[in-house]
Amino acid sequence: MHLCRRIALITALSGVIGIASSCVQASRPAAASMATSETEASQPATPPAPATPSRASSANASPPAATQPVKAQGFSATTLAGATLRFPQDYRGKLVLVSFWATWCPHCRNEIQFWRAAYDKYHADGLEMIGVLNEGGRGDMTAEKAVDFMKQQNIVWPVAFQDAPRLAGLYRATKVPMSFLVDADTGLIVADKINVRKDALLPAIAAQLAAKNASAHPVTKGPPAAQ
Repeated sequence: MHLCRRIALITALSGVIGIASSCVQASRPAAASMATSETEASQPATPPAPATPSRASSANASPPAATQPVKAQGFSATTLAGATLRFPQDYRGKLVLVSFWATWCPHCRNEIQFWRAAYDKYHADGLEMIGVLNEGGRGDMTAEKAVDFMKQQNIVWPVAFQDAPRLAGLYRATKVPMSFLVDADTGLIVADKINVRKDALLPAIAAQLAAKNASAHPVTKGPPAAQ
């Protein structure tokens, strides 16, 4: 009797051990799969491409090319005083401000005070000015009215009127006011447009006079060219 109980007990224990072994073996693939999933999640799917520095941020990028001064267009014109001027050859040794403007333009009228201040301060130091009165077909401006306007505004530098449309075309002065500061010896435009407008005008002239005096073509001081 005791022998039968022992056999039954051994048989039962063998079944429990077998079940436990099966459970352990069944659980092992799941654990391995989880470990693999976690490892893959922490790694990029593909290696990142090496970063390529942009031109803007690269220390080896070449600097932009410096803007080269532009040659001013030469011309001849008849002034309101009836004289013929030739630019730039009549202005050798000078720094010349060529300004395109119109009497009907409020910005031009405002600019006159800055032109007058520049002429008064730097004319003796070699600054010359040429006005180009381009009315653009507006109003009934005549040469006689233009002369009266110049007297009222105390504009004493030469002003071209009849030749204005042609000169505006040469300089592409499609808007007014528009000015160009020119070294008459080299014929180069050394400053223009917004860089010689309003409060920027006097510093620009002073800087260019100093640069010209330091160059191989110093400013010639003396009476203005024949008008």
